[in-house]
Amino acid sequence: MTALILHGLTDAATPAPVDAAPHLRVRAGGLVALCTPLEAMPQTEEEAVSGALAHNALLVAQARLGDVLPVRFPAGFSGEAALHTHLAAEGARYRAGLARIGGAHEYGLRLALRPGAALPAGARDAADGKEAGTPANSGRAFLERGRRRRDLRAERAAARVRMAERLATEAAGLAREAMPGAPRTDRLVDLALLVPASGVDALRACAAAGAREAAGLGLDLALSGPWPPYSFAGHGEAAHG
Repeated sequence: MTALILHGLTDAATPAPVDAAPHLRVRAGGLVALCTPLEAMPQTEEEAVSGALAHNALLVAQARLGDVLPVRFPAGFSGEAALHTHLAAEGARYRAGLARIGGAHEYGLRLALRPGAALPAGARDAADGKEAGTPANSGRAFLERGRRRRDLRAERAAARVRMAERLATEAAGLAREAMPGAPRTDRLVDLALLVPASGVDALRACAAAGAREAAGLGLDLALSGPWPPYSFAGHGEAAHG
C-alpha cells in the first residue's frame, strides 16, 4: 500500500497537464484528487521547501487547464482507500469550493513604501525656498523651512492614503472576492484577489496606472499572479488518514 500526499482537487472533466511532474489522479464522486506518493513526511527545512515547491508547481500546471482547489500542504493519507473514505465524507465541501473559485485565479496586489523614499527634489527645493525679506540663515528662516517640510510630508502622507484607498476599492471591484493580508506598517495595500477571466485585463490596467502614480509618491506597486486560489480554497483541512 502506497501512502499519498493530496495536493488539490479538480473536476473530472478537466484534462491532466502534460507539463506537470508525474502524479496520481484518483477519481471519486465526480472529483479528481491530485496526489503524489509519500515516501516520508518532510523532516528538514530543505525537504519541506522542496515539497512545497513541487506542490505549487503541480497546482500551477493544473490551473492552466481549469479550476483546481488547493489543499493545505502536506495532507497525507495511508493509501487510496483512506483517500476515498475522506473524499466520500468531504466531497460535497470540495465541490462547493470548486464552484466558488470556478473560472477565476488568485492575484496578489501590494502597495508598499519604497525603502528610503524621501521628498522629491522639487518639493525639497520648495521647502528650502526663502521667504521674502528673511535672511536664509536666520532663525525664522530655519523654522519656516522646518514647517514647510512638515507640511509637505503631511501632504504626501495624505496623498498616499488617498491613493491606497482608491486602488484597493477599484481592484476589489474587479474581483469576485478580496482578502486582506496581515497588517504591516510598510504596506498600504496588501490584497489577495479572486479574479474571473473577464476582470484580468482591467486589473492589469489598474495596476499599470497605479504603478505610475505610486512612483511619484515614493511607493512601489506590485501585481502578482495568476496563481491557484490558495487564499480562497477554504482549506477545509484534509485530515491525515
